[in-house]
Amino acid sequence: MGANNGMTLAQMIGKEFNDPAWDTLLDQVTYEEMAYLIGVGYHGTKAVPSVAKPKTADENGPQGFTLKLTDVMGNSDTMTAYSDENIMAATWNTDFMYNVGESIGEDGLALKLYGLYGPAMNTHRSPYSGRNFEYYSEDGFLGGKIAAAEIQGIQSKGIYVYIKHYAFNDSETMCRCLSVFGNEQALREVYLEPFEKAVVEGGAMNVMNSFSRVGVVWTGAHEGLMTNILRGEWGMEGFGLTDYSNSGNTYDIFLGIMAGTDSWDNSAEGVGTRVNKLLNYDYEKDPALVNRMREATHRILYTVANSAAMNGMSTTSEIVSVIPWWRGLIYGVGAVAALGFVASVVMVVKTKKKKEV
Repeated sequence: MGANNGMTLAQMIGKEFNDPAWDTLLDQVTYEEMAYLIGVGYHGTKAVPSVAKPKTADENGPQGFTLKLTDVMGNSDTMTAYSDENIMAATWNTDFMYNVGESIGEDGLALKLYGLYGPAMNTHRSPYSGRNFEYYSEDGFLGGKIAAAEIQGIQSKGIYVYIKHYAFNDSETMCRCLSVFGNEQALREVYLEPFEKAVVEGGAMNVMNSFSRVGVVWTGAHEGLMTNILRGEWGMEGFGLTDYSNSGNTYDIFLGIMAGTDSWDNSAEGVGTRVNKLLNYDYEKDPALVNRMREATHRILYTVANSAAMNGMSTTSEIVSVIPWWRGLIYGVGAVAALGFVASVVMVVKTKKKKEV
Protein backbone atom coordinates (compact mmCIF):
# COMPACT_ATOMS: atom_id res chain seq x y z
CA MET A 1 0.00 0.00 0.00
CA GLY A 2 1.07 3.57 -0.72
CA ALA A 3 3.59 2.66 -3.44
CA ASN A 4 4.84 5.32 -5.84
CA ASN A 5 4.30 3.60 -9.19
CA GLY A 6 3.28 6.72 -11.13
CA MET A 7 -0.03 5.31 -12.41
CA THR A 8 -3.43 6.99 -12.60
CA LEU A 9 -6.93 5.55 -12.94
CA ALA A 10 -7.24 7.10 -16.40
CA GLN A 11 -4.62 4.63 -17.60
CA MET A 12 -7.03 1.79 -16.73
CA ILE A 13 -9.92 2.99 -18.90
CA GLY A 14 -11.01 0.08 -21.07
CA LYS A 15 -8.75 -2.44 -19.33
CA GLU A 16 -10.14 -5.87 -18.47
CA PHE A 17 -11.01 -6.54 -14.83
CA ASN A 18 -8.18 -9.10 -14.55
CA ASP A 19 -5.54 -7.03 -16.34
CA PRO A 20 -2.22 -7.35 -14.40
CA ALA A 21 -1.84 -3.55 -14.42
CA TRP A 22 -4.57 -3.34 -11.76
CA ASP A 23 -2.18 -4.80 -9.19
CA THR A 24 0.37 -2.08 -9.92
CA LEU A 25 -2.31 0.60 -9.57
CA LEU A 26 -3.81 -0.88 -6.40
CA ASP A 27 -0.38 -0.97 -4.77
CA GLN A 28 -0.52 2.85 -4.73
CA VAL A 29 -3.76 3.09 -2.72
CA THR A 30 -3.28 3.65 1.01
CA TYR A 31 -5.15 1.85 3.77
CA GLU A 32 -6.83 5.11 4.79
CA GLU A 33 -8.07 5.69 1.24
CA MET A 34 -9.52 2.17 1.11
CA ALA A 35 -11.22 2.69 4.47
CA TYR A 36 -12.97 5.87 3.29
CA LEU A 37 -13.85 4.42 -0.12
CA ILE A 38 -15.51 1.43 1.55
CA GLY A 39 -16.89 3.02 4.71
CA VAL A 40 -18.37 6.23 3.27
CA GLY A 41 -20.35 5.40 0.13
CA TYR A 42 -23.48 7.52 0.53
CA HIS A 43 -24.74 8.65 -2.89
CA GLY A 44 -21.32 8.48 -4.48
CA THR A 45 -17.75 7.28 -4.22
CA LYS A 46 -14.90 9.07 -2.49
CA ALA A 47 -11.95 10.57 -4.33
CA VAL A 48 -8.71 8.56 -4.23
CA PRO A 49 -5.87 11.07 -4.76
CA SER A 50 -3.12 8.42 -4.92
CA VAL A 51 -4.47 7.16 -8.26
CA ALA A 52 -6.22 10.38 -9.40
CA LYS A 53 -9.71 8.93 -8.98
CA PRO A 54 -12.32 11.73 -8.88
CA LYS A 55 -15.19 11.92 -6.42
CA THR A 56 -18.43 10.75 -8.04
CA ALA A 57 -22.13 11.34 -7.31
CA ASP A 58 -24.94 8.75 -7.50
CA GLU A 59 -28.69 9.20 -7.14
CA ASN A 60 -31.95 7.32 -6.78
CA GLY A 61 -33.83 5.61 -8.38
CA PRO A 62 -36.00 3.19 -10.36
CA GLN A 63 -38.09 5.93 -12.01
CA GLY A 64 -35.10 8.06 -12.99
CA PHE A 65 -32.80 10.42 -11.10
CA THR A 66 -35.14 11.53 -8.33
CA LEU A 67 -33.27 14.62 -7.16
CA LYS A 68 -36.19 15.77 -5.02
CA LEU A 69 -35.25 13.07 -2.51
CA THR A 70 -31.70 14.23 -1.77
CA ASP A 71 -31.08 17.26 -4.01
CA VAL A 72 -27.36 16.58 -4.45
CA MET A 73 -27.06 19.25 -7.15
CA GLY A 74 -28.95 22.00 -5.30
CA ASN A 75 -31.62 22.10 -8.01
CA SER A 76 -34.54 19.99 -6.85
CA ASP A 77 -36.79 20.84 -9.78
CA THR A 78 -34.41 19.36 -12.36
CA MET A 79 -35.49 15.79 -12.95
CA THR A 80 -37.35 13.49 -15.30
CA ALA A 81 -39.88 11.08 -13.80
CA TYR A 82 -40.49 7.85 -15.69
CA SER A 83 -43.36 5.42 -15.26
CA ASP A 84 -43.64 2.80 -12.53
CA GLU A 85 -41.64 -0.32 -13.26
CA ASN A 86 -44.77 -2.47 -13.34
CA ILE A 87 -46.02 -0.30 -16.22
CA MET A 88 -42.65 -0.74 -17.93
CA ALA A 89 -43.02 -4.52 -17.61
CA ALA A 90 -46.57 -4.33 -18.99
CA THR A 91 -45.17 -3.10 -22.32
CA TRP A 92 -43.51 -6.47 -22.97
CA ASN A 93 -41.24 -4.43 -25.22
CA THR A 94 -37.48 -4.76 -24.73
CA ASP A 95 -36.61 -2.42 -27.63
CA PHE A 96 -38.71 0.31 -26.07
CA MET A 97 -37.13 -0.26 -22.65
CA TYR A 98 -33.66 0.04 -24.16
CA ASN A 99 -34.69 3.49 -25.42
CA VAL A 100 -36.02 4.40 -21.96
CA GLY A 101 -32.66 3.36 -20.54
CA GLU A 102 -30.84 5.56 -23.03
CA SER A 103 -33.00 8.51 -21.98
CA ILE A 104 -32.24 7.90 -18.30
CA GLY A 105 -28.54 7.70 -19.16
CA GLU A 106 -28.72 11.06 -20.94
CA ASP A 107 -30.36 12.55 -17.82
CA GLY A 108 -27.42 11.31 -15.76
CA LEU A 109 -24.91 12.90 -18.11
CA ALA A 110 -26.78 16.23 -18.01
CA LEU A 111 -26.84 16.19 -14.20
CA LYS A 112 -23.25 14.90 -13.81
CA LEU A 113 -24.59 11.89 -11.91
CA TYR A 114 -22.82 8.71 -12.93
CA GLY A 115 -24.51 6.01 -10.82
CA LEU A 116 -28.21 5.14 -10.58
CA TYR A 117 -29.69 3.46 -7.50
CA GLY A 118 -31.86 1.20 -9.62
CA PRO A 119 -33.52 -0.46 -11.37
CA ALA A 120 -35.30 -2.31 -8.56
CA MET A 121 -35.61 -6.04 -9.15
CA ASN A 122 -37.66 -7.51 -6.32
CA THR A 123 -40.70 -9.69 -6.84
CA HIS A 124 -44.36 -8.79 -6.36
CA ARG A 125 -45.59 -11.14 -3.65
CA SER A 126 -48.72 -9.19 -2.72
CA PRO A 127 -50.63 -6.28 -4.29
CA TYR A 128 -50.22 -4.49 -0.95
CA SER A 129 -46.43 -4.46 -0.90
CA GLY A 130 -45.32 -0.89 -0.24
CA ARG A 131 -42.81 -0.72 -3.08
CA ASN A 132 -44.50 -2.58 -5.91
CA PHE A 133 -44.29 0.60 -8.00
CA GLU A 134 -40.48 0.13 -7.97
CA TYR A 135 -40.58 -3.53 -8.99
CA TYR A 136 -41.39 -4.94 -12.40
CA SER A 137 -43.49 -8.02 -11.89
CA GLU A 138 -44.54 -11.11 -9.97
CA ASP A 139 -42.79 -13.04 -12.74
CA GLY A 140 -39.01 -13.20 -12.52
CA PHE A 141 -38.54 -13.98 -16.22
CA LEU A 142 -40.53 -10.93 -17.35
CA GLY A 143 -38.91 -8.62 -14.81
CA GLY A 144 -35.43 -9.84 -15.70
CA LYS A 145 -35.89 -9.41 -19.46
CA ILE A 146 -37.31 -5.89 -19.17
CA ALA A 147 -34.61 -4.87 -16.68
CA ALA A 148 -31.79 -6.26 -18.82
CA ALA A 149 -32.89 -4.11 -21.78
CA GLU A 150 -33.27 -0.98 -19.66
CA ILE A 151 -29.87 -1.52 -18.03
CA GLN A 152 -28.17 -1.94 -21.38
CA GLY A 153 -29.62 1.41 -22.44
CA ILE A 154 -28.57 3.20 -19.25
CA GLN A 155 -25.04 1.84 -19.22
CA SER A 156 -24.56 2.54 -22.93
CA LYS A 157 -24.25 6.19 -21.85
CA GLY A 158 -21.56 5.46 -19.27
CA ILE A 159 -23.93 5.53 -16.29
CA TYR A 160 -23.54 2.49 -14.03
CA VAL A 161 -26.50 0.93 -12.22
CA TYR A 162 -26.99 -0.55 -8.77
CA ILE A 163 -29.76 -3.13 -9.17
CA LYS A 164 -31.62 -3.43 -5.89
CA HIS A 165 -32.48 -4.69 -3.35
CA TYR A 166 -30.34 -7.83 -3.50
CA ALA A 167 -32.09 -9.94 -2.42
CA PHE A 168 -35.48 -11.07 -1.04
CA ASN A 169 -36.71 -7.58 -0.13
CA ASP A 170 -40.24 -8.37 -1.26
CA SER A 171 -42.06 -6.62 1.59
CA GLU A 172 -41.62 -3.01 2.63
CA THR A 173 -43.27 -3.38 6.05
CA MET A 174 -40.58 -4.03 8.67
CA CYS A 175 -38.05 -4.60 5.87
CA ARG A 176 -35.15 -3.79 8.20
CA CYS A 177 -36.14 -6.70 10.43
CA LEU A 178 -37.24 -9.24 7.86
CA SER A 179 -35.93 -12.82 7.98
CA VAL A 180 -36.58 -14.83 4.84
CA PHE A 181 -36.91 -18.61 4.72
CA GLY A 182 -37.29 -20.72 1.60
CA ASN A 183 -35.89 -23.67 -0.26
CA GLU A 184 -33.14 -23.05 -2.78
CA GLN A 185 -35.28 -23.91 -5.80
CA ALA A 186 -37.90 -21.28 -4.97
CA LEU A 187 -35.30 -18.65 -4.10
CA ARG A 188 -33.42 -19.20 -7.35
CA GLU A 189 -36.35 -19.68 -9.73
CA VAL A 190 -38.57 -16.88 -8.44
CA TYR A 191 -36.66 -14.34 -6.39
CA LEU A 192 -33.13 -14.41 -7.81
CA GLU A 193 -34.06 -14.86 -11.47
CA PRO A 194 -34.65 -11.16 -12.26
CA PHE A 195 -31.30 -10.28 -10.66
CA GLU A 196 -29.57 -13.01 -12.63
CA LYS A 197 -30.93 -11.79 -15.95
CA ALA A 198 -30.06 -8.20 -15.07
CA VAL A 199 -26.42 -9.20 -14.48
CA VAL A 200 -25.88 -11.95 -17.05
CA GLU A 201 -27.94 -10.51 -19.92
CA GLY A 202 -28.05 -6.82 -19.00
CA GLY A 203 -24.47 -6.50 -17.76
CA ALA A 204 -25.49 -4.68 -14.56
CA MET A 205 -22.29 -3.37 -12.97
CA ASN A 206 -23.35 -3.15 -9.32
CA VAL A 207 -25.91 -4.25 -6.76
CA MET A 208 -27.40 -2.61 -3.69
CA ASN A 209 -27.97 -5.06 -0.84
CA SER A 210 -31.28 -5.47 0.92
CA PHE A 211 -31.94 -5.10 4.64
CA SER A 212 -33.30 -8.66 4.63
CA ARG A 213 -31.77 -11.65 6.35
CA VAL A 214 -31.57 -15.13 4.91
CA GLY A 215 -32.54 -16.97 8.03
CA VAL A 216 -30.53 -14.94 10.53
CA VAL A 217 -27.72 -13.76 8.22
CA TRP A 218 -27.94 -10.26 6.72
CA THR A 219 -27.75 -10.47 2.92
CA GLY A 220 -24.65 -8.26 2.82
CA ALA A 221 -22.83 -10.68 5.16
CA HIS A 222 -23.99 -13.75 3.21
CA GLU A 223 -21.04 -15.09 1.24
CA GLY A 224 -23.30 -17.40 -0.74
CA LEU A 225 -25.21 -14.41 -2.14
CA MET A 226 -22.49 -11.77 -2.39
CA THR A 227 -19.59 -13.89 -3.62
CA ASN A 228 -20.55 -17.41 -4.68
CA ILE A 229 -23.64 -16.54 -6.75
CA LEU A 230 -23.10 -12.91 -7.69
CA ARG A 231 -19.45 -13.21 -8.73
CA GLY A 232 -18.78 -16.94 -8.95
CA GLU A 233 -21.86 -17.92 -10.96
CA TRP A 234 -23.07 -14.72 -12.64
CA GLY A 235 -19.70 -13.05 -13.18
CA MET A 236 -20.54 -9.55 -11.94
CA GLU A 237 -17.37 -7.43 -11.95
CA GLY A 238 -18.66 -4.26 -10.24
CA PHE A 239 -19.26 -3.73 -6.54
CA GLY A 240 -21.85 -4.40 -3.88
CA LEU A 241 -23.26 -1.44 -1.92
CA THR A 242 -25.39 -1.63 1.21
CA ASP A 243 -28.78 0.00 1.47
CA TYR A 244 -28.85 3.15 3.61
CA SER A 245 -26.96 2.33 6.79
CA ASN A 246 -26.00 5.52 8.63
CA SER A 247 -27.33 4.64 12.07
CA GLY A 248 -26.88 1.79 14.50
CA ASN A 249 -24.40 -1.05 14.64
CA THR A 250 -26.24 -3.37 12.26
CA TYR A 251 -24.79 -4.36 8.89
CA ASP A 252 -21.41 -5.06 10.44
CA ILE A 253 -18.63 -3.71 8.24
CA PHE A 254 -16.15 -6.49 9.00
CA LEU A 255 -18.60 -9.33 8.32
CA GLY A 256 -19.87 -7.55 5.22
CA ILE A 257 -16.42 -6.96 3.75
CA MET A 258 -15.41 -10.57 4.24
CA ALA A 259 -18.62 -11.82 2.61
CA GLY A 260 -18.23 -9.65 -0.49
CA THR A 261 -19.96 -6.32 0.26
CA ASP A 262 -17.70 -3.53 -0.97
CA SER A 263 -19.16 -0.18 0.16
CA TRP A 264 -21.52 1.22 2.81
CA ASP A 265 -24.30 3.64 1.86
CA ASN A 266 -23.26 5.75 4.80
CA SER A 267 -22.23 9.41 5.13
CA ALA A 268 -21.07 9.50 8.77
CA GLU A 269 -17.33 9.89 9.41
CA GLY A 270 -17.09 10.62 13.17
CA VAL A 271 -16.27 8.55 16.23
CA GLY A 272 -18.02 5.17 16.29
CA THR A 273 -18.77 5.18 12.57
CA ARG A 274 -17.91 2.32 10.28
CA VAL A 275 -15.04 4.13 8.63
CA ASN A 276 -13.66 4.96 12.06
CA LYS A 277 -13.80 1.27 12.98
CA LEU A 278 -11.66 0.50 9.96
CA LEU A 279 -9.24 3.35 10.64
CA ASN A 280 -8.73 2.24 14.25
CA TYR A 281 -8.47 -1.46 13.43
CA ASP A 282 -5.15 -3.27 13.89
CA TYR A 283 -5.17 -4.17 10.22
CA GLU A 284 -1.51 -5.24 10.06
CA LYS A 285 -2.50 -8.41 11.94
CA ASP A 286 -5.39 -9.21 9.57
CA PRO A 287 -4.14 -9.75 6.01
CA ALA A 288 -7.37 -11.52 5.04
CA LEU A 289 -9.39 -8.37 5.73
CA VAL A 290 -6.90 -6.09 3.98
CA ASN A 291 -6.91 -8.32 0.90
CA ARG A 292 -10.71 -8.18 0.81
CA MET A 293 -10.59 -4.39 1.16
CA ARG A 294 -8.15 -4.31 -1.76
CA GLU A 295 -10.56 -6.41 -3.83
CA ALA A 296 -13.43 -4.07 -2.91
CA THR A 297 -11.28 -1.11 -3.95
CA HIS A 298 -10.49 -2.88 -7.23
CA ARG A 299 -14.19 -3.34 -7.99
CA ILE A 300 -15.07 0.27 -7.19
CA LEU A 301 -12.18 1.66 -9.23
CA TYR A 302 -12.99 -0.67 -12.14
CA THR A 303 -16.60 0.55 -12.15
CA VAL A 304 -15.63 4.22 -12.16
CA ALA A 305 -12.83 3.74 -14.72
CA ASN A 306 -15.34 2.33 -17.21
CA SER A 307 -17.93 5.08 -16.74
CA ALA A 308 -18.65 8.62 -17.88
CA ALA A 309 -17.23 9.84 -14.54
CA MET A 310 -13.82 9.70 -16.23
CA ASN A 311 -14.85 12.07 -19.03
CA GLY A 312 -12.24 14.82 -19.20
CA MET A 313 -9.70 12.92 -17.08
CA SER A 314 -6.30 12.26 -18.64
CA THR A 315 -3.36 10.09 -17.64
CA THR A 316 -1.70 13.16 -16.13
CA SER A 317 -4.73 14.41 -14.15
CA GLU A 318 -4.32 14.99 -10.41
CA ILE A 319 -6.87 15.16 -7.60
CA VAL A 320 -6.29 18.01 -5.15
CA SER A 321 -8.31 19.30 -2.21
CA VAL A 322 -9.62 22.84 -2.78
CA ILE A 323 -11.48 24.98 -0.23
CA PRO A 324 -14.07 27.20 -2.02
CA TRP A 325 -13.76 30.94 -1.33
CA TRP A 326 -17.14 31.07 0.39
CA ARG A 327 -16.20 28.26 2.76
CA GLY A 328 -12.95 30.03 3.58
CA LEU A 329 -14.96 33.18 4.29
CA ILE A 330 -17.26 31.25 6.63
CA TYR A 331 -14.26 29.77 8.44
CA GLY A 332 -12.74 33.27 8.76
CA VAL A 333 -15.95 34.82 10.11
CA GLY A 334 -16.32 31.92 12.52
CA ALA A 335 -12.76 32.35 13.76
CA VAL A 336 -13.24 36.12 14.28
CA ALA A 337 -16.52 35.48 16.12
CA ALA A 338 -14.85 32.88 18.34
CA LEU A 339 -12.01 35.29 19.18
CA GLY A 340 -14.52 38.01 19.91
CA PHE A 341 -16.43 35.70 22.24
CA VAL A 342 -13.27 34.71 24.11
CA ALA A 343 -12.23 38.39 24.42
CA SER A 344 -15.69 39.26 25.76
CA VAL A 345 -15.48 36.52 28.39
CA VAL A 346 -12.03 37.74 29.45
CA MET A 347 -13.32 41.32 29.78
CA VAL A 348 -16.31 40.19 31.84
CA VAL A 349 -14.06 38.21 34.20
CA LYS A 350 -11.65 41.15 34.61
CA THR A 351 -14.50 43.58 35.26
CA LYS A 352 -15.99 41.24 37.86
CA LYS A 353 -12.64 40.87 39.66
CA LYS A 354 -12.21 44.68 39.81
CA LYS A 355 -15.64 45.06 41.38
CA GLU A 356 -14.85 42.38 43.94
CA VAL A 357 -11.63 44.21 44.93
